[in-house]
Amino acid sequence: MRVLLLSAYEAVSHRYWAQSLMAEVDDVSWTLLSLPPRHFSWRIRGNPLSWWLKEYETLSESYEVVLATSMVDIATLVGLFPHLGRARKIIYFHENQFAYPESSDQISQVEAKMVNLYAALAADTLVFNTTYNRDSFFDGARRFLKKLPENLPAAKPLERLRQQAKVLPVPIMPLGDTPHANTPTTHYLESSLGVR
Repeated sequence: MRVLLLSAYEAVSHRYWAQSLMAEVDDVSWTLLSLPPRHFSWRIRGNPLSWWLKEYETLSESYEVVLATSMVDIATLVGLFPHLGRARKIIYFHENQFAYPESSDQISQVEAKMVNLYAALAADTLVFNTTYNRDSFFDGARRFLKKLPENLPAAKPLERLRQQAKVLPVPIMPLGDTPHANTPTTHYLESSLGVR
């Protein structure tokens, strides 16, 4: 099985997550594309363009699973590479933009919130690292959509997504340890990826 792992803003915790994941689930063929953790506003909105320009051949290949962090604009990426839409799309929320506090002099991060929301809507499976992260995402998305001028009926679709979402804690290991192949995390990841 070929899995494309996309990390659009590879801060230290994101790198740890990706490396742990690839080490734990070693019976699939991983392809990792990541982008440096700088220029946040550009990175969260521009990652499809960056990868289109730098990784066109890699993204043109076929994968059974696309596993992406919530900072990946997967909806746009699938628009640029339609064949990726046939893969199973898993979005992992290491954090969500609806949970970030905004100061009074800060421009609202509408673009970042929309990327998170579109990623959730484009996914086949949503995975959150904590219950708080899951709940704050859906509660924040509901409040956000109420502010839109169209008065969209968001409650039922969001609740349906919330019921389908999974919570999968990030395994924390002491320095120097390696992931173990028989952890509950490994079994869940393998079943989510379709390995088992």
